[in-house]
Amino acid sequence: MASPAGLAFLLLVSSALLISTAIGPASAGQIQLHKRSPEDLKKFKEGATALYKLARSNIDTITSVVCPFLELIPVCGPLISSFVKLTAAEIKGYTDMDLLMGELEKLNNKLDRYHVEQKWNSWASGAYYKPEKHIDLAWAKYTTMLQSLRKAKDDAEMERHKKDFRKAYEMYEPATKTLHNLLVKKGVSFRYPLGDALAEHVNCHEKDIRAYTVFIYKLIYKGNTMNKYHYKLKDIESDARADEMANIAYNISSVMFQVHMQCIEKSMDYVIKDVKTLTDPKKARSDLAKEVWSFLVKAYDRYDWMVVAFISKKSQHTLVKFLNRHVLSGFTPVEEGIVTVAVARQVKGNHTLALEVKQAIGRCIDESVLCYKVAEKLAKCSELVKGKPVSQTYTAVHAYLRDAHDSQDAQKKQDEDYDVSAAPEDRPDLYIYKGKCKKFPYLKGKFVVLIKSDEEIMTENPCSKLNCGEKEKRGSCVRVKGMFLAACECKMPYYGQNCEKSLDDYKKYLMATAPVVDSTRRLSGSG
Repeated sequence: MASPAGLAFLLLVSSALLISTAIGPASAGQIQLHKRSPEDLKKFKEGATALYKLARSNIDTITSVVCPFLELIPVCGPLISSFVKLTAAEIKGYTDMDLLMGELEKLNNKLDRYHVEQKWNSWASGAYYKPEKHIDLAWAKYTTMLQSLRKAKDDAEMERHKKDFRKAYEMYEPATKTLHNLLVKKGVSFRYPLGDALAEHVNCHEKDIRAYTVFIYKLIYKGNTMNKYHYKLKDIESDARADEMANIAYNISSVMFQVHMQCIEKSMDYVIKDVKTLTDPKKARSDLAKEVWSFLVKAYDRYDWMVVAFISKKSQHTLVKFLNRHVLSGFTPVEEGIVTVAVARQVKGNHTLALEVKQAIGRCIDESVLCYKVAEKLAKCSELVKGKPVSQTYTAVHAYLRDAHDSQDAQKKQDEDYDVSAAPEDRPDLYIYKGKCKKFPYLKGKFVVLIKSDEEIMTENPCSKLNCGEKEKRGSCVRVKGMFLAACECKMPYYGQNCEKSLDDYKKYLMATAPVVDSTRRLSGSG
């Protein structure tokens, strides 16, 4: 991604090119289009395309990044708003308008891909929907107006289109500020009421949170773009208005950052809720384990998951523990009826150390170890991996009797005596250790261990390798309680995945204006 300085330069140059390359010297009573060199044309096309690629890349980052972060989708007003200063003859002869409109359409298509079509009740029937509707209605008028300007026969017709849009937009201009005020209003359990409604609606599934984030950013992007153009039409552009638009974008980013962080911190509450909903005691436990695991890896995609399904009463012995068919460490059990579905998770990462961990576990545990003591013995193992004790190299241990069927064996018939373990399918041998143990005194059992990522094994604090610009006081690292995960919480006016960007650059972008047409370029005979 471009640096803030590079971005500002690109925006200013692209905006200037739109005018300076379109207007030539006056001649024969009319403006002649300047014949640009192939090099100039190439520079302009590269600048315009790069601008929109930058905006689209921001969308990709928001929807795929591992950690929540403050980010802004820039408005695309500077290039389009230059229509204000062009005459009909210039626009009509300006063939590269097709390029600009095409790139704008690509950006809209990108945004639409993550558009949330179905609103939940708190949005659709509440105050949020009205400003959304106004922004969308205004955007339709805005894009129609831009197309009309391109087809205008003369300057008078252009002015009529501008005047018509300016008049129609008066009622829509407050919509962006209204939406902003609704979203940043403080709530109770989350910092914002939107967080409460959104979290409950999507059960804090992060993919959905990211989709809603882009959906809200889309509204702000449209609103700021149109407001900038409107201010330009009315000749009331100012630093104060740029500050207001930039602050709106920043505050909305901050809202969604907090919603995302809160959902991660409370995610296990929603996992339990989801597992309860999915658990059917009548279902074959192999199928149940596979179904729950498949759901979790999609809905909570930042984690590796292990899922175990079993009859609860057969693993609830407290005095004679060796009778338990399942001994779990590091799992969250969810009991529903006669069945327990236990889930374990860890943040995804690299697993180049997994082989060393497996070898260390193999030296710690042999087949003579009682199954119900596997987790206890592993916790006390003196073996080291890169100087770290074995106890710091794994997330969960599942020791069990009889055969355990993973999700690939879900089609296998089972009776109520079978106990089922579903492990990750994406090359699980990378981070799953499988060993043997025994049940006192004669029966044999098995155990599996979920091995941590390299990053979690070698780094005690995820903030230690995350630069949030603390030295420059741009932001601070916030660690998520109970898991190996951290994110940068940026301080005003900084934003970005590492607080590397400044809102000042965003304001410069909003204020990027085309150069004033020199007086020597007036129509001849105009005085």
